[in-house]
Amino acid sequence: MLWDSGVLDHDELIERIDRIDTDRPGLEHGYTCEVIAREYVQHGVEPQFSVTSMASFGPRLTVAERFWRLTLVESPRVSTAAQCAAWIADHVDWHMRDELSARWGLSFGLACRDRVESLKEVTAAAPEIGAQRDGESRAAFTALFHAGRLRANWNFYDMYRFLDSDLVKLAGPHRGSAIFLALRGFAALGSRAFMYQQGCELLAQAWAAPDRGRSTVELVTNALCVGRPFPGQGKMLMRYANEAVGLYPAYHAMRYWLAFGYTMTGDHRAALDAIDTALELLPTAGWHTGHQALREQYMGFRVDVLRRVALS
Repeated sequence: MLWDSGVLDHDELIERIDRIDTDRPGLEHGYTCEVIAREYVQHGVEPQFSVTSMASFGPRLTVAERFWRLTLVESPRVSTAAQCAAWIADHVDWHMRDELSARWGLSFGLACRDRVESLKEVTAAAPEIGAQRDGESRAAFTALFHAGRLRANWNFYDMYRFLDSDLVKLAGPHRGSAIFLALRGFAALGSRAFMYQQGCELLAQAWAAPDRGRSTVELVTNALCVGRPFPGQGKMLMRYANEAVGLYPAYHAMRYWLAFGYTMTGDHRAALDAIDTALELLPTAGWHTGHQALREQYMGFRVDVLRRVALS
């Protein structure tokens, strides 16, 4: 993290954040939030405001997300992720902490996929993380961050092994949560070391868990898209994806997984409708590089679907 000798006026920054127009969440909105987040980073100071809403374009949430993404990209270590977990515990309303931790942990892991600590390094850092205040929550978030890096690099077997590591054990009851069950199922479906039935059972447990949130739903559907082929995979994906769309109709990713399911079951025209809806729902605002990559991913998939429609 960069350090600046100047004094940061927290009240002035919070006033600027709260003046951001949430009715026009376009690229300018994202740029303004990122500028403010970089001011915090340059001063080496964490944001000093509370987050009480998970609204997609809430400026406080967006500034905080940009700040911690920048911080972790600059210092992609589990010790840095533990600092982020402590900030969440201190500044985010209790009712949204678990879901926000899941979203941020996996997303930040994707952003840091090019620099992955070894299992030995992560294990060495675990005791200090677990011994700190809110140690179980810190261990859970850092585990999600590291698992997110392994997931992004398709290191399925290493991911499954990591989910039984000392760091995950320090997460206490969090390790039995829906998101951790989904991660185990994801890893088992992707790795050749496991029978596909084991992965499907873990995904079913995650889906039925009472603490299942949007991140778990997305992880389960994603797992069925990227896992090794198995009998009935397309029908299973369609069942989960249709329910996911019903739960989160305005979230673009669920339409993408639904489109994927239609291609797996051979209904390419329905897949085209689904991916077109996903593109319509994809917001104009977002972390600029990741957002552009996502749009390109959707467009590339749409071209493939168009080819399938032409051949059908």
